[in-house]
Amino acid sequence: MQMLLTINASKPSLPRDRTNERGAALVTVLLTSVLLLGAGGALLMSTSLSASNASDASAETQAYYAAEAGMQATLAVLRGNFAPNPLFDTSSSTAAANKISFRKAVTPSSSNSSTDTSAAAHLSRWLNYNVVTPAGAGVGLTSPYASVSGMAFDTMIEDPDSTANATYSTLGAFGSDTASTSSISYQFKTGGDKVTVTYVPQSSTAISTSGTTLGTFSIGQLVGTPDIAGDPKSTFTITVRQVSVAGTIDVPIKCTIAQSGR
Repeated sequence: MQMLLTINASKPSLPRDRTNERGAALVTVLLTSVLLLGAGGALLMSTSLSASNASDASAETQAYYAAEAGMQATLAVLRGNFAPNPLFDTSSSTAAANKISFRKAVTPSSSNSSTDTSAAAHLSRWLNYNVVTPAGAGVGLTSPYASVSGMAFDTMIEDPDSTANATYSTLGAFGSDTASTSSISYQFKTGGDKVTVTYVPQSSTAISTSGTTLGTFSIGQLVGTPDIAGDPKSTFTITVRQVSVAGTIDVPIKCTIAQSGR
């Protein structure tokens, strides 16, 4: 009986020298930690920005609705749907003096209440300014009002053309004559049938809501029965001239001089 025994006579390999690999695990852990921290920071930033955007969107929406409410309330006042407080005419809330006009709306003395000392027109005589906002007095839309989360608005009426300081005057012209700012006269017919008409223009004056005049006509002594209607000068033009910061505007008004009874 034979037994065969195979013996590996090769030289066993020695373990590698890993002295120069010391600290590799620490570096790997640090790199992984940096990546995880970066990803976590990005997630936190994204969450923070989302919350901030949601907060901004909510604030913008509130501001939009507050501005819309203020605009609608102002339009309602300008349309005459509310009476002033206090009334201009205490005899009746529907009295003509209590009706709003654009001149009343834009003039601080009539637009604002007696307790409103602002130099700007805020319609505080019609709108209830009942809260104090970071920007000043306002009309509260939430109750109770809080400056951080509350909603309010304020209104300011402006006249960009400064028509409150505008002036007007008139010019006159017989027939096709050149318009004149001075007193002008014309004699219709001659001999036994004649009459002289004189026009005195309105000098420059401030525009008033109480009424305006367009100059004055005067008639000299009437002799006989002059045929005024047949005279080309019987067509008279009054030119109304308005002067404001926006410039000068001339508006011609044509009329006819006629003798009564003819």
